[in-house]
Amino acid sequence: MPETVLDLIVVSPQTDEEDWIIYSPQIPGLAGGHDSFLQLREDLPEILRFAGVDFSAHLRTHVEEIYDSTDADYVIRVAQDPYRKDRAATANRLRAALTDERQRYDLLSSPRTRTGEVLFISAVASDTLSELAAQLHPSGDAAVIVCSVADNFIWTFHFTNSEELDEDARSLVDLGISESTTIGEIMGQRTNSHPLAVLAA
Repeated sequence: MPETVLDLIVVSPQTDEEDWIIYSPQIPGLAGGHDSFLQLREDLPEILRFAGVDFSAHLRTHVEEIYDSTDADYVIRVAQDPYRKDRAATANRLRAALTDERQRYDLLSSPRTRTGEVLFISAVASDTLSELAAQLHPSGDAAVIVCSVADNFIWTFHFTNSEELDEDARSLVDLGISESTTIGEIMGQRTNSHPLAVLAA
């Protein structure tokens, strides 16, 4: 029997007056917040118990930073896993790209979430589409997957579980890939620069 995996999204406060917030795409009843990340982490077992979480599940934690912008608000999400240093480096490359006017325009012209932000998920080549799809809100969500390539560049593609949010998205079947396909495999198959838009199963 496959292990149950739950994604916990921790939202970093934008100001000193705001709390650290936690939620999960898989657990609608999960909500909690504290004025420090340490307090939130200490109280996490009680927060999860209150939400009815099965403690045999494997928990994947991600930290989000929210940015206000005159062009479009955006969010950068980084998983806190064994690859977190690589993911953080990719997030830093993304932030650098967002300081360039042309790249910023292209990146922030991406499909938005239902709440109106552009969600960037920092990925590594071994991430699978199923792992990324699990991070999307089940009622419909969209994200830009960002992965590092050589010479300080980043490679991106659009990922959604809602045709309504990205009409250009093509199904996994149409693209000849599956939920187990890795980001590295997709990068290896791409032979043109047209943005790839993938519709999760």
